[in-house]
Amino acid sequence: EVEVGNQSNITINLEEDIQSLEEAVVIGYGSQDKKEITSAVVGVKPEDFNKGNISNPAQLLQGKVAGLSITRPGGNPNAGFNVRLRGLSTFGANSSPLIVLDGVIGANLDNVDPNDIQSIDVLKDGSAAAIYGARGSSGVILITTTRQGNKDGNTNVSINSFGTINQATNLIPILSAEEFLERGGADFGSETDWRDELISDSFSYTTNATVSGGFNNTNYMASVNYRDNQGIVDGTNNQRLNTRLNVSQGALDNKLRFNVNLSFSTIDSESINDAAFRYATLYNPTAPIFEEDPDNRFGGYFQRDLFDFYNPVAIANQQKFVGETKTALTSYRVEYDFLPNLTLTAQYSEDRQNTLSGGFWSRQDYQVGFGAKGSAERNTFDRQQKIFESTLRYETDITDGLNMTLLGGIAFQSTKNQGFNARVRQYLFDLGWNNLGAGSIRLGNNTNVSSFANEDQLNSLFGRANFNYNNTFFFSASVRAETYSGFGENNQTGVFPALSLGADFTQIFDMGIFSQFKPRASFGITGNL
Repeated sequence: EVEVGNQSNITINLEEDIQSLEEAVVIGYGSQDKKEITSAVVGVKPEDFNKGNISNPAQLLQGKVAGLSITRPGGNPNAGFNVRLRGLSTFGANSSPLIVLDGVIGANLDNVDPNDIQSIDVLKDGSAAAIYGARGSSGVILITTTRQGNKDGNTNVSINSFGTINQATNLIPILSAEEFLERGGADFGSETDWRDELISDSFSYTTNATVSGGFNNTNYMASVNYRDNQGIVDGTNNQRLNTRLNVSQGALDNKLRFNVNLSFSTIDSESINDAAFRYATLYNPTAPIFEEDPDNRFGGYFQRDLFDFYNPVAIANQQKFVGETKTALTSYRVEYDFLPNLTLTAQYSEDRQNTLSGGFWSRQDYQVGFGAKGSAERNTFDRQQKIFESTLRYETDITDGLNMTLLGGIAFQSTKNQGFNARVRQYLFDLGWNNLGAGSIRLGNNTNVSSFANEDQLNSLFGRANFNYNNTFFFSASVRAETYSGFGENNQTGVFPALSLGADFTQIFDMGIFSQFKPRASFGITGNL
């Protein structure tokens, strides 16, 4: 405040406000100001996300986080992404980072649509990930979805839609028919570009609608997202429908807070045998697609009696594979402030996944179906994960300039998996996977009957202490103990400690152009189930 008096000119010197250092970064079971972080943690906001035809949340981070590699070999829209943080962390076990979605540990990326994401934070080193114990050795990715609506009683509606054209590029060079003959290849009198017969430009589109609002102490956000991704290989596609509802309510002068998070998804996929593309690269370019065969043994397709050498167009059309996956993630969270600086939190969540898939090999399919006289299969996989977690958080100023934050918690997780598979052969007609009873042979090659079921329990106890002295010196220590029923009785419990420290030299010395210059050191132990 400046008293104007009779002054006609007033000079004001503004002090810089380094907003980036005040940004909250999500860490395990809480958040910290960016300036206080002493571990390798990277936060990515929506304005920094990749744009375009994003079908998987992992694509939002491609190229955005140092040391985080996100790839998907090939262009199959049904294939998942390979996510690796700082290289391959283990052999023979899960090497993908742990996904924590709105506090739900081990959630599937299929549970969230990219349009519904508010922020993504990546815990990169052992000290940051150790709070997740036996699941943190490959790193942790924390995803927070959009929750808040306005509180003025108005309703906001947002609708957007976009489409993309997909085209195959940089294909492996192959011989033309003339070049093939010049090198002594057999001549069957035709000129066929086999890859061109399988590949065509495809169109994919996305539409999403969001409704959000609020009144008094209630906020809500509901969204519906539909994606139709067509592959560049004919017969390969993926349709996905995601719905999400977030509702939060405050009571008792907002000391008591409730949050309900419901998300559901349905994924329908159709694909062909990947081998078709391999044979399209290898097959004789002088061979025709079809040939006259009085016995019609192969459905009119040209085939040669050679080992591991099949007409790629025939494979694409005479073998079919479909899948339907339904997921449901429900989460209920309550927070209560006993004191302004003492908060109890409890969260219960259920994560369900149900998959039904089918495979079909025609009686005239030379690769598999011809010898089996037709074959078909059905597969099911069901997964249910229940998690209950509770934490108690306490924050206080011990002395002038020294702030301490303590966190303690317990967690219980149970997981059930079960599945069934049946495959038969020898059909009179091509009936597909919807009538396995029509296959007369249930034993031997190209048949199968199997089932499985398992259940495990993971119990956890954890704690963390953070200290901040004058926004200059920072220290953090945590430990998590976990007992897992899937291990031998003498090795069921593991302890995972971590500590880290850092100092902001700009608070001690004149560092010139630097708004923050903070050396830090950290150590942590993580595990892998």
